[in-house]
Amino acid sequence: MKSHDLCRTQGITLLEIAFATALLSVIAFGVLGGIVIASGAQRSNLAELESRQLFDRVMEELQAVDFDGLLVFDGTFIVAGDHRADITVVQIEPALMQLQVDVTSTEFAYVTNVGTLLIADLD
Repeated sequence: MKSHDLCRTQGITLLEIAFATALLSVIAFGVLGGIVIASGAQRSNLAELESRQLFDRVMEELQAVDFDGLLVFDGTFIVAGDHRADITVVQIEPALMQLQVDVTSTEFAYVTNVGTLLIADLD
């Protein structure tokens, strides 16, 4: 009986192998899940940055346009990568215009930048 007990303590049972495999699988899936979540967060942050850059660029370009030329931009849009900037121009008074720029991401619906600019004709 002693020799049988000695052989049994020296080997690895099938149950121990199954438990070790299950434990390693849980750890591996946890690590892979973390990598996927981090990658998604990085893509989201990049989309927010690109959206903000497009917004800033469009606002700067509109500020450089002469007052009388602003109305032609009403209803236009600019597409850059996965982002779209919609421009709305409303003439509030003869010497006052309201410009609104709405930048959205086609990949991430929650990534938006909206801004309004009032421009007065001082001439």
